[in-house]
Amino acid sequence: IVDDGVYSSSDFTFVIVSETSNIAPTVSFDSPITNSSFYYGGDIELIASANDLDGDIMLVEFYDFETKIGEDETPPYSYVWLGASIGSHEIQAKATDNESLSSYSSVLNLEITEAPLCTGGPNNGDYTYQFSEDSENPTITFIPSANHVGNPTCILYYSSSGIPPGYNISPNMPYQIYADEGETIHFYFTYSFNGLEKNTAANPHSYVVGSCNTEILSNQNELLPDKFSFNIYPNPFNPITNIDYSIVEEGKVDIIIHDLLGRTIKNLFSGYKKAGFWKMKWDSKNHLGNSVPAGVYLCSIKANNMYKVKKIILLK
Repeated sequence: IVDDGVYSSSDFTFVIVSETSNIAPTVSFDSPITNSSFYYGGDIELIASANDLDGDIMLVEFYDFETKIGEDETPPYSYVWLGASIGSHEIQAKATDNESLSSYSSVLNLEITEAPLCTGGPNNGDYTYQFSEDSENPTITFIPSANHVGNPTCILYYSSSGIPPGYNISPNMPYQIYADEGETIHFYFTYSFNGLEKNTAANPHSYVVGSCNTEILSNQNELLPDKFSFNIYPNPFNPITNIDYSIVEEGKVDIIIHDLLGRTIKNLFSGYKKAGFWKMKWDSKNHLGNSVPAGVYLCSIKANNMYKVKKIILLK
């Protein structure tokens, strides 16, 4: 530090004292924060930072307890974890540098809880509502208990705050609402009932967008598949289709959407999966987040030494 009483200037040099000629890398989690809680069936994005003072980071791997669940070779080092089981998890990141030295992050504690059901209804049993599992802008379906319920009048009122506006909907037909993931909406219905009108404004419903799950957890957790399978539905679709698959042993899984020329439209998933039944969705968007045009596409899945391709048709 140089100081003449009016002006000053400073500089520094960084000195490393080590028992060896090489220094191990460092790695830590940026997101999520420890002790975070997530609903079963949702996506969990793990993001880590890694540095090496005397070299380069070659690989960052992610572990659930001692089981490897994914990896990334380029910063920001991240992995989207799907299918985490209900319960407590201890997540660690492992960084390896160009000298093959490795180090682990501190433990990231996560809790996976059972998601609420996508269905519900009023105490009078007049109808059942059902949300889709979409993480944002889900659909809601009014399912009447009898043909006269909601015919000819069926109005949905929903909002996240204030007085909700009304929207005319049709019974048994999904109606898309507009809300972001994690947003709580409050809603009720006005509907025909035996030629009169009723509503549930006095006891409105509420729902956290993206929180529900329709899977039967006991079956998913207790049963293991005896063969590799791959199914896509609906097909044709617009704008979202479901991809169900099963793998008989743990290993690397890659699911990719291609056009008919074989070009990659979107890499839906690339990582490690345990043996079991899995599902995901494609929202007809490419890797840039833009909607793709109507047409025929190919969905490929590679799991260990198994490989399958299916045609899917996007309608507009």
